[in-house]
Amino acid sequence: MELNYLVVGAGATGGVISAYLSRAGKKVSIIARGESYRVINEKGIKVLTPHDNPYADKARPTFPNHSRLVYPPQEDIVEHVKAYTEEEYNETPDVVFVCVKDYSLPQMYPFLDRVCGSNTIVIPIQNSLNTGERLAEVLTKKPMIAPGVAYVAVMRMEPGVIKQKLNFYTIVFGRLDCGKPTPEMEQVCADLIDGGIDAMLTENPLQAGIRKFFRVSIGSALMCAFNVNSGGIAANPECRKLFVMMGNELKQIAEAIGAPFTDHPDPLTEAVFAAWECMPDYRTSMKLDFDNGKSPEYQSQIFDVIELGRKYGVDMKGYYTVAKMLGYDK
Repeated sequence: MELNYLVVGAGATGGVISAYLSRAGKKVSIIARGESYRVINEKGIKVLTPHDNPYADKARPTFPNHSRLVYPPQEDIVEHVKAYTEEEYNETPDVVFVCVKDYSLPQMYPFLDRVCGSNTIVIPIQNSLNTGERLAEVLTKKPMIAPGVAYVAVMRMEPGVIKQKLNFYTIVFGRLDCGKPTPEMEQVCADLIDGGIDAMLTENPLQAGIRKFFRVSIGSALMCAFNVNSGGIAANPECRKLFVMMGNELKQIAEAIGAPFTDHPDPLTEAVFAAWECMPDYRTSMKLDFDNGKSPEYQSQIFDVIELGRKYGVDMKGYYTVAKMLGYDK
């Protein structure tokens, strides 16, 4: 089964997905703007990958009943992916990866509604727990929404040039309605694996999002609230205490939605602190935005979590303590 892929967003996440699918010989296009549009069409997408990183094993995610996490040495690659502006693209893709910042998502609603058909699979790869619901509300042709999360340490160095800090990339996605994966979704999973991305299907994407938030949401919130990098969290007793509190709150939300974890999500253990102690200068994408004077994703990664917890009767004391430091006043 050959699928036609569209990646919306030419930043770090979208760029790597595009390049890896292209490397596997898949038909893939990317929506880009400004300088990224020009560079990608002229020079392609360049992905710089560490060939040997001693911290990869400590940072690598683990999942119950999944043993595919084998990461052979990667090589720097340059892939020539066709870039389009929103106005230029006129196809109806089989699969759309939505890889823009959460606060930019509403700007993409008209475009996505125009190009997505009823048989399109829309996979938002964002640090948000409710993107799928929002897309389901605005896309009039009712495509299949399959929210996803990505585990990757990656940054855009300049337009068309992306650097992976660690040599692994995992994507977990599943149907918003928690139904069984379709054959097309199975093919997406296989195509990602062909390109070098470890891919997994889940029947509970909200639980998958909560699992990811053990890393990205808690770490980002603490980094911004205390203005520290990963080493600062690991060294600060107050941060460590809040980390555990916030992790327990996420676990309670998972239990409240009827999808309790059958294992301890690995970031809730001392392993995450050990990894951060090895990489004391590590910053999440939200902390990078914070440091660079850009708009951090406080709403989707922190404030929305508090609202979700309250909806299910969870005492969000840890999250609320940190959110207040960042201006939350509800």
